[in-house]
Amino acid sequence: MNEVEFNVSNAELIVMRVIWSLGEARVDEIYAQIPQELEWSLATVKTLLGRLVKKEMLSTEKEGRKFVYRPLMEECTAINLMAESKKFVKRNMSMFCKR
Repeated sequence: MNEVEFNVSNAELIVMRVIWSLGEARVDEIYAQIPQELEWSLATVKTLLGRLVKKEMLSTEKEGRKFVYRPLMEECTAINLMAESKKFVKRNMSMFCKR
């Protein structure tokens, strides 16, 4: 995965954190964990999941009529890679560090 492909938006990071916390999840399970104040639709979550699959952050497997999403890297690995970008550190430091 190259640096351009690893660019993860704040919205994508929110979705990844839900999946990391659950280990694996279906869209409805992920959607249920998204904070309501974000006012995201189910379609928004599906779009973000598709982007994360394309960026090789998630795998997807059809189980019956549903798709199950699994992380392709551990949270700490992803954070370390993102932290290499000064833009990420400036943008998201408060999300991970209490002051």
